[in-house]
Amino acid sequence: MEAVEKRIIKTAKKPRNVSRSKRAGDIAAYVLLALGSVLMLVPLLWMLGASLQPSFSHLLVSPFYPSGEWRWLNYVDIFTNAYISLPKAFGLSVLVAVPAVLVGSYISALTAFAFGKLHFRFKNIIFLLLLGVLMIPYPAIMLPLYNLYAKFGWIGTPLPLIIPKMFGNVAMVFFLKQYLQNVSDSVIDSAKIDGCGYFRIYNSIILPLIVPALAAQVILWFMGVWNEYLPAYMYDVQTLPIVVAKYNSDVAMRNEIPKVMAASVVSLIPVLAVFAFFQRGIIESVILSGVKE
Repeated sequence: MEAVEKRIIKTAKKPRNVSRSKRAGDIAAYVLLALGSVLMLVPLLWMLGASLQPSFSHLLVSPFYPSGEWRWLNYVDIFTNAYISLPKAFGLSVLVAVPAVLVGSYISALTAFAFGKLHFRFKNIIFLLLLGVLMIPYPAIMLPLYNLYAKFGWIGTPLPLIIPKMFGNVAMVFFLKQYLQNVSDSVIDSAKIDGCGYFRIYNSIILPLIVPALAAQVILWFMGVWNEYLPAYMYDVQTLPIVVAKYNSDVAMRNEIPKVMAASVVSLIPVLAVFAFFQRGIIESVILSGVKE
C-alpha cells in the first residue's frame, strides 16, 4: 500500500511541475517580447519627442522628452510652410496609395483564386513565369519604364505610381495562393452545384475567407507604396517622402530638426492608422471565420 501511495503522490506532483515550468517559460517569453517591443518603440518615441522640441539645442539636452515648452507650433509650421506644401504632398500620397492598394489587392486576390482553385491549361507554367517577374531588379527596368511612360505623357503625374499597381502585386498573389491551399475544395464544388459563377464564388465565399491573409498583405503593401521614394523621384511626383526628404536637406543646415521630425510623424500617421484598422480585422476574421471539411 505504501508503494502505491508513493506512486500516486509522484504522478500527482508531475502535472504541477509541468505547469510550473510552462508558466516560467511563458513568463520568460513575455519578458523577451516586452523588451523587444520597447526597443522597437525607442526610435518612434525619440521622433515624437524631437518633434515637440523648441530647437535643436534642446534636443541635445533632452532627446526623448521636450525640455521646457512643448512646441506644438512645429506641426502648424510644416503645414503652413509654402516651401514644402505638405498638405498637397499628403493628399497626393493618399491619391497614389489608396486606389493602387485597394484595386490592386482585389485583383491580386482574384488572380490567386484563379491559380489556387481553378484548373486551366499551362497554369503552372504561367504561374512560374509570373514569379519570375520578382527576380528582375527594379534598376534593370527603370529606363525602359521611364521611356514608356514618357511616351504616354505620364511623367510629372501620379499615373506611373497608380496604374501599374492596380494590376496587382505578384508577391501578394503568391502568398494568397498558398493561403488558399487551406480552403476546402468542397465549398467551391457545392457553390458550383448551386449554380454560382466564378465571380460570385470569389466575392461571396473566397474573399471573406482570405480576409486575414489579405489584411496582412494590404498592410505590408500600403507601407511600401506610402514610403516609395525612388519611383516617385524618377517620375517627378511630389509625394510625401519626396517632400519630407527635400525639406530635410533644406533645413538641416539651419538646425531645424524638430520640424523635420514633425513632418516625419505626420507621414507615419496613415501607416499606423491602416495597421490599427486591419489588425482588428485580422483578429476578428481569425475568430469568426474558418472552413472545415
